Amino acid sequence: VIVADPLAIAVTSPADDTVATPSADVAHVTVAPMTVSPFWSVTVAVS
Repeated sequence: VIVADPLAIAVTSPADDTVATPSADVAHVTVAPMTVSPFWSVTVAVS
């Protein structure tokens, strides 16, 4: 648990000083083999 008391003024960085993470650092790829299952193995619940 993090507890912080609010300050009297807002403390933020100007947009010019804000450094963003390059999009190449957040690109994720998941590779999985294709699976095929017979239709009778699929179960659906109706409520």
